[in-house]
Amino acid sequence: MHTAKPSSTRSGLTLLELAIMVAVVGVIVFIALPTLQQSEDEATISFAKQQLGYLHTLEQAYYNINGNYAPFSMLAEEEQIRDNFDLRFKSDVCVVEGIKFSGPMESQKYYVIIAELPDGTKYRVDQTGEIRPDDS
Repeated sequence: MHTAKPSSTRSGLTLLELAIMVAVVGVIVFIALPTLQQSEDEATISFAKQQLGYLHTLEQAYYNINGNYAPFSMLAEEEQIRDNFDLRFKSDVCVVEGIKFSGPMESQKYYVIIAELPDGTKYRVDQTGEIRPDDS
């Protein structure tokens, strides 16, 4: 009588298979990385512009109440504004998610708020509400 030999089963990967997998993953990362970096940069710019719009809205609300624009610290203390105030902006110059925001340093009739991104790019908003690159 003939007995059947058990078939050999292999578990795990050979060194060659593992090297091929690492190479394929490396190529995919190499291709995707520039796209991901560009998306991250666009998200940072979008966040900065969104926050400039938010700060402009707060300045307009303060102006409607007091007849002038004010530093962020004064906005945070205004009774009619503070319930909707993001406390990350309670300092007159503050860094929020890596972006430096600076606004008026005293009460005045006009204002400019600057958002400086980690790469040094700057955006600004003033009492007109227009958000644009800051070339100064």
